[in-house]
Amino acid sequence: ALPDGPTGSLYQAYTGLARLLAGQGRYDEAEAVAQQVATLRPDVSAVAILTGDLLRARGRQVEALAAYSQAVQLAPDDALANSRVGDMLLATGRLDEARAAYEIALTTSPGDRNSQLGMARTLTQMYTDQERTARGDADLARARSLLENALVANPDDTAAQLALGDTLLAQGEAAEAVDLYQSVLAQQPDNSAVIDSLAQALLAAGSPDDALASYAAAIDAAETDAEKARWQLALASTLRSLERLDEAEQAYLAVQLLTPDDTTAGLALGNLYLTQGRADEAIAVFEQLVEIDPNDPRISLALGTAYLRQDDLDSADSVAQAMVDRSPSAYQSYLLIGRVAQARDDAPAALAALRQAASLAPTNAALQSQVGDVFLEAGRLDDAATAYNTALSLDRRSVPALTGLGRVYQRQNLFNQAETALRRALDLAPNDPGALSSLGRTLLSSGHAADAIPLLEQATELQAARQETVPVDTLTALADAYLAADQIDEGLAIYLERLDLDPEQAPLVIAQALLGAGQNERAVETVQQYAAERPEDPAALALLGLVLRQSDRVEESLEPLAQAIELDPDYLPAYIQQGDALLDLGRADEAETSYRVVVDRLQGTPNALAAAPPADPPPVFETIEPWRAWTGLARALQIEGRLDEALALAREVEGQRPEVLQTPLLVGDLLRAQGDYDGAQQAYDRAVAVAPRSAVPVVRQADTYLRSGDLTAAQERFEAALSLDPTNADGLLGLARAYSLAGGGTGAVEFRKAEARLKEAIEFAPDNVASYQALGDLYLAYDRPEEAVAQYELARQLATTDLFTLGRLGSALLAAGKPADAIAVLEQRVTQALGDKGALLDLAAAYRAVGDFDSAEASYNQLLTLAPDDLGVKISLGDLYMERDEPERALSLYEEAATRASDPDQLAQARDQLGKAALRLGDTARAESLATSLIDSRPDLARGYLLLASVRESQGDLEGALAVYTSGAGVAEDPLSLQLRAGELLLRLGQAPEAQTLLEQVVQDNPRAPEAYIGLALAHIAQADDLRALRFEWARSALQTALQLDPNSAAAYTAQGDLMMAYDRAGEAADAYAKALAVRASQADDTAIRVRLADAYAASGQWEPALQEYQRVAVANPDDLGLQMSLANAYRQAGRQPQALQEYQRITQIAPDYPFAYIKQGELLDETGLAAQALTAYEAAVETAPDSVDAVLTLATAYRRRGMVDEAIAMLERGLQLDPTREGAREALERLKGGGR
Repeated sequence: ALPDGPTGSLYQAYTGLARLLAGQGRYDEAEAVAQQVATLRPDVSAVAILTGDLLRARGRQVEALAAYSQAVQLAPDDALANSRVGDMLLATGRLDEARAAYEIALTTSPGDRNSQLGMARTLTQMYTDQERTARGDADLARARSLLENALVANPDDTAAQLALGDTLLAQGEAAEAVDLYQSVLAQQPDNSAVIDSLAQALLAAGSPDDALASYAAAIDAAETDAEKARWQLALASTLRSLERLDEAEQAYLAVQLLTPDDTTAGLALGNLYLTQGRADEAIAVFEQLVEIDPNDPRISLALGTAYLRQDDLDSADSVAQAMVDRSPSAYQSYLLIGRVAQARDDAPAALAALRQAASLAPTNAALQSQVGDVFLEAGRLDDAATAYNTALSLDRRSVPALTGLGRVYQRQNLFNQAETALRRALDLAPNDPGALSSLGRTLLSSGHAADAIPLLEQATELQAARQETVPVDTLTALADAYLAADQIDEGLAIYLERLDLDPEQAPLVIAQALLGAGQNERAVETVQQYAAERPEDPAALALLGLVLRQSDRVEESLEPLAQAIELDPDYLPAYIQQGDALLDLGRADEAETSYRVVVDRLQGTPNALAAAPPADPPPVFETIEPWRAWTGLARALQIEGRLDEALALAREVEGQRPEVLQTPLLVGDLLRAQGDYDGAQQAYDRAVAVAPRSAVPVVRQADTYLRSGDLTAAQERFEAALSLDPTNADGLLGLARAYSLAGGGTGAVEFRKAEARLKEAIEFAPDNVASYQALGDLYLAYDRPEEAVAQYELARQLATTDLFTLGRLGSALLAAGKPADAIAVLEQRVTQALGDKGALLDLAAAYRAVGDFDSAEASYNQLLTLAPDDLGVKISLGDLYMERDEPERALSLYEEAATRASDPDQLAQARDQLGKAALRLGDTARAESLATSLIDSRPDLARGYLLLASVRESQGDLEGALAVYTSGAGVAEDPLSLQLRAGELLLRLGQAPEAQTLLEQVVQDNPRAPEAYIGLALAHIAQADDLRALRFEWARSALQTALQLDPNSAAAYTAQGDLMMAYDRAGEAADAYAKALAVRASQADDTAIRVRLADAYAASGQWEPALQEYQRVAVANPDDLGLQMSLANAYRQAGRQPQALQEYQRITQIAPDYPFAYIKQGELLDETGLAAQALTAYEAAVETAPDSVDAVLTLATAYRRRGMVDEAIAMLERGLQLDPTREGAREALERLKGGGR
């Protein structure tokens, strides 16, 4: 708390300091103070208002509204807080809510100017475009009254005058509105919004010619020159607002003749000349005005600006310095100094001067907009947005501020917000060329070239009609829009005829424009012609290779690059580009060779990696600098698994070029690949320092936190990245993943946060595919596949050929239970990206998931046709053969991978799979050797221990297997799989208490591992006879947690069924097993679950579904005698003896040497009274399996029951010879020999 306690007023020192700092443009410091006092006094509304004001100045409107709303909650009657809420709601078009907020403010403080203006604007805006009603008329009358009261308090309040003009215009009193607009225009002759409003008012008042005639009549009737000059000035302003510029010029000249010492008309005339590109005439006018009033800073500023238009920086600087000497407190002095510094590319001096100017004129909206322009040009988008929002808080009709804010949003890829701001500007000034051009460029950037063309055409036509020079960026945008809209001839005509391009660079500029417009073929043709005209220039050939690569024709790019190298073996950029292309094609070893040519040649050469001096003119395409050979080689080595070599190269290049963003990023990536997360974060911190406005290193930081399990830090950094670039695909997808992990796929709070955040991103940029992809990922993680499908479909509508979207859509369709649709989408993806390895791999995986092994095999073979040496594909194909129970085919693939793999992880995977295949084939010695070598070489991996334990189990040495699991769990980096297998084995060994102890510790160490909870539940089920009621609750609780973590866990539902069966709740068990079948990841093998389901149906007396399930598994597994017997036994238990008998007989035909089918057949015949046939079946069992103790003793029992004592004694003796431990048989034999039965 503050020293004066929770009710004191010392907090005002903090809020006052923060506002003072903000007024000086020191927003970062202001925000720091505001955050401090918000922590100390969160209960004070003034503190919340301060926070809102700073957020609003930064352009963070949603957060600002939240802060103001908090202020209202703290002090519901606070007029300022309610007024601020009203301002925010009015700005976003929420008029009814804005009106309610202003009502509260005015109730508390009827004379509050801001509330008066806000309410009046709200009432006027609510009336616009509506039918005239009595209520509307009353609202307008009230708005007018509020504004008139405000003007009584301050007659010079231009904002109130403008608002009153709007209200009068809405009331139909256009003539009075004209007078008000004229009054404001006299003070602000260049305010385009007022000029446009005046034109609209004149039109509303009747014919413009009539208005002009009235001004002429007033001039004629005037008795003094001063009165004539006033009307003449009104006439000139009106003519200018109507775009009748020649007549306006004559009217201004007439004013000068009438009142030579009045500088107002001269300033307007000079500014008119400047807009028409007539800088010489403007300078002449301004120089005359300086002679009249050398101390007027407005005139000096205008003169300096005119000099700047002529690039006469020295003259402009002289004017600026003279202004400072004469008027050190005039903001215009520092404004001109800032403009001169900006023209000289001295950004620090420009910003310092403009901050000084802004502090001297904190209420000047036009100045704040100009400050924003400088920040925007310097790339400081947050500061620019702050300046523009400050301008809008002073004058919500400021067209330059709205236009500037739109440009900021465009640069941030917030196209929806940019369009909103720019359309607001055009509502105020429909013919403003800057707003038209900016909106056109925004639409072009967001992929709406056809909509951009008319706006850009209008901007160029207006400026041409006004004899103004059309800016190059407007012409370029128009040309690019034509190209993107397939109007190629029109676009090229602008480049060739209207843009003053250097003849040598013109083809390259055009090629780059064609590439940007998606006209790749034409771009390639242009550069091919360029290279053909320069057959001896290796740079031209290398450029052709670059354009081919950028056109996704990577393979073709290699030919011109090879030609460039052949032409000049010393032309190093060609080797670097060649390496880049080979790396794109996945040919890392060849890429390494190309990069090494450059590295070996330059290694040790002084300044070899130094930055190249700036070229004049600057190059059109990127310059291929030598440092890229180092980074490219490091990437190639990384792919080959040679991380230490790669890291040494990366550190070397960062040491020499730390200012290049890619170098610390590469170091961070390599350290992260080695598991050194702390070192990676330090490297990414350096990358952030290099490019503080780039989202790329921040996303890398977030992703690293995600990998290390720090979900809170990951979320914070992803949010920070998206604040820099709200459309960043990696940031959006990463944020969705972070929230999904934080909520474990079930956390409602995390889900709502993530969903709201991603929907907000969609609202900001509705054409950004990544936002829909990320929202789809979120829904998929939270087991909402249908909603995921809907989002991926929206993404596909925006990017029909995007491979990432198609892959995600296929996965979602599989999860939604639509395998046919999923396969169709993934097949389409493969068709659209012929030769894309990722697409084929995903398709193969989908085929495997639905049990279509033949199609999966075909996909893997297609991949091997494209990349015969791809060991990863060979391992996957081997896995497929293992799934098909063809280990002999998998063996050779694993052997090749284990022999040739250079990547340590891939080598370990290959050896592991090879060991499994060998074990499946019965070669336990080889499997054991592989497991031992794997443990020796990679003791940190669980693979080796799992394989060795499997060998021990196959040898029947369960205690030995348990020892392997236990020892490995103490060494491996990720011991979870070993601990789970140990727990499972303990249960099989009948050591349930020990399994429970182990799994309780596993759950504690891995609270987000559903498998651990399932194992713990099974341990409790195994001890159901001890503490029966408590065990049930413990097991059920563990399974509920598992299902919260993974709602699609078939294993958890299966265990839930086992729990219910153990507690004789067969109906509930059947429900659980049915859910397990519904959510199982693969339909390839569901026999175990179906048998459990059939058993549960049978135990609950539901024989029809039970028989259906038994039949299904029996048909699916015709060679499994146990399953065939289960079906026959079910028929018997269901009372269907004929079907049971038929099934037993069928089994004896399939497996004539299987005695138990004969035994069951005999039992069934006995039950039906067919004793003779039953005896024949029992005897057949012994004949089939003479060494089967069960068959022999069963026949003995049959003889005994039939009174065939001698035969029974013989069979009992025979059975005891086979198994002397059968005490029951021994007792029966003794009874028979003693004369008993």
